[in-house]
Amino acid sequence: MLGRVGQSPLRLVICSLAVAGFIAGGSAGLSRTAAQDKPPYLFLEPTEYTDVIDAFDGPDDPIDFNVRLSFGRYQENSSISRERNPAGAFAVDRVHVADYQAVRSQLVIGADIGLYKDLMLYGALPLVFSDTRELQLPADARCDSPACQHRARTIETTLNDPPPQSDPSPVFNPSPMIAGRTRSGVPAVDVGLAWGITNQYREPGLPTWVVIAEGRFSVGSPMRACLAESESKCDPGKSRGTTRLLLGTRWSYRYRFIEPYLGFDHAFEWASGASEAFEPQGEGHFFADTSLPSVTGLTIGGSIVPWEHRGRFQQFSIDVRGRAEYVSAGRDYTPLFDVLGTSGNPYLSTPLELEAGTPVAFNGLTQVDAYAKLALNLALAMQAARYVRFRVDLNVSHATQHLLTGAAACSAAGRDSDSTSDQCGDKQPNALYRAVIDQPGQRFALSSDIAYSLSATATAQF
Repeated sequence: MLGRVGQSPLRLVICSLAVAGFIAGGSAGLSRTAAQDKPPYLFLEPTEYTDVIDAFDGPDDPIDFNVRLSFGRYQENSSISRERNPAGAFAVDRVHVADYQAVRSQLVIGADIGLYKDLMLYGALPLVFSDTRELQLPADARCDSPACQHRARTIETTLNDPPPQSDPSPVFNPSPMIAGRTRSGVPAVDVGLAWGITNQYREPGLPTWVVIAEGRFSVGSPMRACLAESESKCDPGKSRGTTRLLLGTRWSYRYRFIEPYLGFDHAFEWASGASEAFEPQGEGHFFADTSLPSVTGLTIGGSIVPWEHRGRFQQFSIDVRGRAEYVSAGRDYTPLFDVLGTSGNPYLSTPLELEAGTPVAFNGLTQVDAYAKLALNLALAMQAARYVRFRVDLNVSHATQHLLTGAAACSAAGRDSDSTSDQCGDKQPNALYRAVIDQPGQRFALSSDIAYSLSATATAQF
């Protein structure tokens, strides 16, 4: 009896310790499970692609203001070809007649200011230091071998368009090189408005959704065809002389250390300062199409965040995005703008016979066919401190093959009853048509194109 009584307290202690250990172990296991399911400790703003700074978002954050400086270099390399229709042949082949290269370096000054919660006004002012464009013979036509000399003669023959009763006159001569005059200055100013309709960091169940409206307004004199070695003093101009409006929408949602995003936008452009160049005025003139191309774009990408420290306001991210654009047909500046606008070919300076009015001078603008453009962008971004951010971008793009010239011979306007021209039947001739570059068998095309750009951006955040 005494033995049983003496053992009861011991058994009670052992049982109590066992139950306590079980409960403690279970609690620890639940704590570990909860810790694993807890969402990561993230920054309170989305990736730069959908980031909208705000204002009046609490007493400690009355207004946000960013200032950006971005220096970049852009280079484009293209191949220019011309159609050739041999006598008696039905098929039209193309001859590679020139290589094109454009190099531009610029500094972009940008600013963002928060107007209200998830509502931002932003702007950018590009300062172009140098914009050079040149054409030269293809590499396989610039040597002294018999094969190179044969290629050079073939190109010369393809570019020559002999007018009646005179010596052959080339449309342009890329040998050894022909360059446009260097352009520089401020070509345009961008002003936009961005509104974050939903924000993942305010409403965790919803993605970040942003809509934007951006305008680009040309500044300074519109571009004019001008060659670097021109004997006369010509002003090449520096802007497109147009106004551009872009409307777009973007979405993103962060999952731990990756934030995928999607964007869609459409931009359309119309002539403003260069309206006379795109549609020359004059009584009796008829034009088939003088509108500029519009651009529809789709962007898909994601931001990867391998490291961040919210307490120190530091973050490192890798941004990878792809973009596809559809550029509609329209009248535009092309790689041949300077050489065609200054060409001495009589067929360019003299249009086909018009029904009325004085001839319309040719200025280098041509009708461009629709094409697609594909681009890939890789960026490294570092939030070094609370108020400082750095970013480096590398972008590679490719434009599909398309015609650079090809205006319609006739406009949609009805023909006058007293017209004597049989060129267009019951339609009026197009005053901007030049058979020497627009007629099938003589048109120019962009055969291949690839462009690179590298930029570095520093942002001060207040």
